[in-house]
Amino acid sequence: MPSGREIVAAAERGDLRAVRAMVSVDEIADTWWRYTLRTVETPEDWGTDPDDWASELWHEEVVLTDEEFACDLIRALAERAPSGADMGYLGAGPVEDFATNEDRLRWIEAEAARSPNFRAALANVYPRASLSEEQNAQLRRAAEPD
Repeated sequence: MPSGREIVAAAERGDLRAVRAMVSVDEIADTWWRYTLRTVETPEDWGTDPDDWASELWHEEVVLTDEEFACDLIRALAERAPSGADMGYLGAGPVEDFATNEDRLRWIEAEAARSPNFRAALANVYPRASLSEEQNAQLRRAAEPD
């Protein structure tokens, strides 16, 4: 597998095709969780952890502008969460970042309906000023257990 720096560099160039050729969304998700859970226990300086690239990748603009890639990655993060992981990291991070418009809210609702992990993550999304009161209520309802 290429280095994390190479993967992030491809994203910085806006080349998600290269990113997908280098690493699968499952590998990104697994690495994101390793990094996220490890840095909670022992915070590292950015750039020193071998898995920090997965978190950095999420923050590249091209990831959020490619709907298919963003949805695939968020779904993988929910599905591949380690047992007992605090789903708040996913909810207050990638899911909250993604919840920006009506189409995305509909996708979020559908994911929450099918995935208990996703629903648990969604319970940690703060109301967004960029969304209407009704849209924020829509997010809260989607987080409720069946």
